[in-house]
Amino acid sequence: MSHTASLLRMLALGSAMLCVSCEKDSSLAPRKSCGPEAAASANGEGTGAYTAKNYFQVGMCTCLTGLTQAIDMTQSNYVETPNGNRTSVWTGPVAAALMPPLTLNPTTGVAAFTYLSYWNRDADGVYYDSECVVVADGTGGGIATLTLHAKKAKK
Repeated sequence: MSHTASLLRMLALGSAMLCVSCEKDSSLAPRKSCGPEAAASANGEGTGAYTAKNYFQVGMCTCLTGLTQAIDMTQSNYVETPNGNRTSVWTGPVAAALMPPLTLNPTTGVAAFTYLSYWNRDADGVYYDSECVVVADGTGGGIATLTLHAKKAKK
């Protein structure tokens, strides 16, 4: 598969991952997109994972963050494996007024809010899950990191 075709497929799939199960927030459209920087496959022969740094900025829906209102997030990483599994990582600031209560993890010593979600869109054979972790940034607000996974069902 050519790098251009892979990039177009990745952009379409990444956008679809955002809209899944967030119809109520469909008015939130992408705000900014810088040029993608796509890396070649792991071994240069098209059999490794495809990675790209896209730097898309969107208003991320509450159904994925667990916050009381949508926040602006920027895609920092996207990986698609040869078997079709995809992972997309997003980060964004959380205003002090939106900060959820944090729970201290005794093992790591880090206080954080974690929100998990799982879904299967229209029985398409792809299962989606996400994890959003919010940590304090020291100014009363915080930083949210959202990791989205799309995995094909095993046959």
